[in-house]
Amino acid sequence: MNRSVLNTTATLNRRQFLGGALTVAASASTLATLSGLAAESASQDSKPVELQRKIKLGVIGNGGRGAWIAKLFQKHGGYEMHAVADYFQEVADKCGDELGVDRARRFSTLSGYKKLIESRLQGLVWVNDIALGCDFIGNFDIHAIDAAIWALGRRPVIAMGSSRVCRPTPHGDSRDVCSVVFAYADGLVHNHFGQGLRNQVQDDLSCRIYGQNGQALINYWGKATMRSFDDAYNGEVVNLYEAGARRNIAAFYQNITESRFENETVPRAVDGVLTCILGREAAARHSRLTMAELLQENQRLDVDLRGLKT
Repeated sequence: MNRSVLNTTATLNRRQFLGGALTVAASASTLATLSGLAAESASQDSKPVELQRKIKLGVIGNGGRGAWIAKLFQKHGGYEMHAVADYFQEVADKCGDELGVDRARRFSTLSGYKKLIESRLQGLVWVNDIALGCDFIGNFDIHAIDAAIWALGRRPVIAMGSSRVCRPTPHGDSRDVCSVVFAYADGLVHNHFGQGLRNQVQDDLSCRIYGQNGQALINYWGKATMRSFDDAYNGEVVNLYEAGARRNIAAFYQNITESRFENETVPRAVDGVLTCILGREAAARHSRLTMAELLQENQRLDVDLRGLKT
């Protein structure tokens, strides 16, 4: 979330809203802000930026999402689509054709055991392996947790929970459902629930926050709301996925061309990932786990890539 693009009816910062928050309840994930982040205008979406300097870009992973984001980079106008790489040559060629990449720079990087790779890595099946996808909480729910950490301004110190595999014929070790209670150093409680079952739920990506003086719903799509004793806001989240990607692409270009490397979002990104791992491990063990214990364990997850040739 980029607080600079908030479009609320009144100035509202994190501390003013929480006012000594009691509970944060995050239900799956979100990248939306309180205002809903309206999509860019049609003219901005359709016209590439005319810039003197071009950044050479190589895209690794040219499947559905990879090809989609590559096209957004191309539409920005500040990038030269220089090379593509995918395990499947036909996928790299298809994306290369769409981006106008020279055939000499379309690479397929893995070979051998093709059937094995096809069953594990295509169609997001790879997220079913914790070592590759960080479990469902780290691959999907992380955005709800990120919203909570943004609102609270810190990461939890303790997690307790439970999780399980519900798929009838599971591939990989990723859990399908999890329920985690995060506790913070000052006693604040953060409840998180996530599920990745094919049960017709329309991807519930939200974070609900309760404070002494108000409450808010931060959503990935749909409605975003805020209520307090003296103010209120209702907004619609429109085209956040693509609009957010376009903003990030433009910001990435600007930071590179202006030699800006501070990247203020990194600390919260690290906190978000560590919080997801803490929740994942506590839920998998059905026990209480502290952040200090998790960091002390320094557990390494190895991916078995025997038989693959680079």
